[in-house]
Amino acid sequence: MNEGSNQSASKRKKRVNRLKKTIISLAFALIFLPIFTSIYLIFKVSDLNKTIGQMQEKVDELYAVYPVIERAKAVSEAPIINSENEVYDDSSAGFKTVEYSYDQAAEKTHKVYLTFDDGPSPFTDEILDILDEYDVEATFFVVGSNCEKYPDMVKDIVDRGHSLGMHSYSHKYNEIYSDMESFVADFEKVDKAIYDICGFHSGLYRFPGGSSNTVNSVNMKDLATYLRGRDVEYYDWNISSGDGGSGVLSVERLVKNSVSDIEEYGSSIILLHDSYEKPSTVEALPQMIEKILAMDDTEILPITAETVAVHHIK
Repeated sequence: MNEGSNQSASKRKKRVNRLKKTIISLAFALIFLPIFTSIYLIFKVSDLNKTIGQMQEKVDELYAVYPVIERAKAVSEAPIINSENEVYDDSSAGFKTVEYSYDQAAEKTHKVYLTFDDGPSPFTDEILDILDEYDVEATFFVVGSNCEKYPDMVKDIVDRGHSLGMHSYSHKYNEIYSDMESFVADFEKVDKAIYDICGFHSGLYRFPGGSSNTVNSVNMKDLATYLRGRDVEYYDWNISSGDGGSGVLSVERLVKNSVSDIEEYGSSIILLHDSYEKPSTVEALPQMIEKILAMDDTEILPITAETVAVHHIK
């Protein structure tokens, strides 16, 4: 009996031990497996977001080089005149004789606007020195957070006669374009940053990624309407140097991208970047300017309120 009882007890002990192992395995599966799965998914989502961000940069780069543009031909800037030299008057919906001096030769001039996004940066002083050397003026669409880092450079841009425009405060697409309230909050911050440094409100704006960017969650036309309600006009570009992508282009490529298509437009707004990540842009700038100034009937100007705006959206 004792031997039988011992065997029976041993079997029960083994069954209990197996049951304990089974319970522990199930507990591990129910408690720890979801935790490990969640951690794995977090890493995968992070990788996916990084991939999406890289793809977005590539898309924005393509949009920069091949934007859907509204061409600003010189002929479209000229008033409508009949054979008797009368000017078409919108208010009367007809031709009206007015005192008018129209210099056709002047209107044939290629107007070129060098625009620098994302600054100020450690390269701003060098860019300004190059512009001074060639006695040309440009337009700087600055980021508010960078203005607060380099306020003296912002003042220098204005003091040297260049135009100063806004290019958002944070330059963080997902924040700026998440909804109208976020855009307005960002706009007010960059507007205030410039006012606090320079004592005036800029009337020029460039959307991060341009008005044709692909990450906005709001209607870009609504944002444009808001800006105009604040007496601000936005300016896209119709020529890109190509320096907006993640890579660094050669000087030769930057120059070619910037000057090859100028003669196709009456007004050429060239997209460049003022960023510590874009040293080749600074290196290419003298050649760009020299080639532009060597073109017949071509002048380099800063953007002003009178400049015909290029818009990617209609």
